[in-house]
Amino acid sequence: MRLARVAVAVAALSLAVVSAAHAQEAKWGIRTRALAILPNADATKGIDAKVKADLTFEVDITRYFSPLLSAELILATAGHEVELNGASAGSANILPPTLLLQVHPVRTGSFRPYLGAGVNVTYFYAKSGGLDDLDLGTSFGPAGQVGADILIGSRGSFNLDAKYALIKTKVENNGTEVTTLTINPLVIGVGFGYKF
Repeated sequence: MRLARVAVAVAALSLAVVSAAHAQEAKWGIRTRALAILPNADATKGIDAKVKADLTFEVDITRYFSPLLSAELILATAGHEVELNGASAGSANILPPTLLLQVHPVRTGSFRPYLGAGVNVTYFYAKSGGLDDLDLGTSFGPAGQVGADILIGSRGSFNLDAKYALIKTKVENNGTEVTTLTINPLVIGVGFGYKF
């Protein structure tokens, strides 16, 4: 009987220690990254399309559900010059919020890699040049991510990140489809993060 009581006491103490450790783990994180957006453009209906690269910044918010799983919401905006058949078609700004579910397979040491997969929604706005007279539809598509945090102290980190999103917009002129423009950018990011 005494042995059983000791076992129960040890189990209860272990549970309390584990619960306390989880309670002390950071539940939220925020990062800011400098980004290089490298489009891989294409278009339908025999149109040769080029979308120029852009440099910008992003802010993302991460919710940690456990040491293994988290979700990241990415917020950024960018502007791209567009060429169609070798001639400038103007520029368009994009707002591409992206939500990713992340897996963190390594939870020891200072190097913490992760993989992410989710969905991207891209809105087009502030058009100029020839694009100002055209309608660019909102894009919905999958996105993937690979990256790593290099820990700085108990809360900070240096971050390296690469994402790829499938972005496609239908280009219309007064309701008539002109082409479907594919952007599909590779996004390389470098920045810093903080957990709280």
